Amino acid sequence: MTDKEAAAQNELEAYKDKIWVTYKTRILAEQRYRVYGTATHVLNTYFSLHLILYSIFADRFEALVQYFDKILLCLSVVIFASSLAVYAFRFFEKANEFRSCYLALQELLDEHVGYDELISRYHQILKHYPNHAESDYDDLIFESSVLRNNPIKSKSNGKDIRPTWKKYAMYWLRKGTFYLIVAAGALIPLPPYLLLF
Repeated sequence: MTDKEAAAQNELEAYKDKIWVTYKTRILAEQRYRVYGTATHVLNTYFSLHLILYSIFADRFEALVQYFDKILLCLSVVIFASSLAVYAFRFFEKANEFRSCYLALQELLDEHVGYDELISRYHQILKHYPNHAESDYDDLIFESSVLRNNPIKSKSNGKDIRPTWKKYAMYWLRKGTFYLIVAAGALIPLPPYLLLF
């Protein structure tokens, strides 16, 4: 292999690495949207279940809480409206779009094509799908280097790409905030039951 061919091959491999990073990032984006969709679906179902339980014990609640029937009606409207709002976010649809994108990227990576065709097809694929969030890329860097101890290498100098302290903090802040919101949502319907004892 001549120097020119070796340089062309290195350039091709470097661009494949870029596509691979996009591919892995889109996988994380799909997972994120599936988690959001599942969490919102479970919480809406959970709140609806509690509304049914409140209705079953309505006689006891009405004796303790003035206008309980109106409060229950308002809560029913809020749950209905929140389910419509969650539907509008299209979490599972977006997850499916990211899945289609990373499968198309995986197919491109598996094919043996030249540099120009690789770039052209990569850009064609990206045109048809939404972009991932910057936090998805940050999560890929964090999870690769910290959780799996297999950091991604920089294409320019071959060094490991490691998250900064700010990226560490933002990763845990995002994850902690999400699980705190879910936990708070799970606790919200419970206090009224204390009135029954």
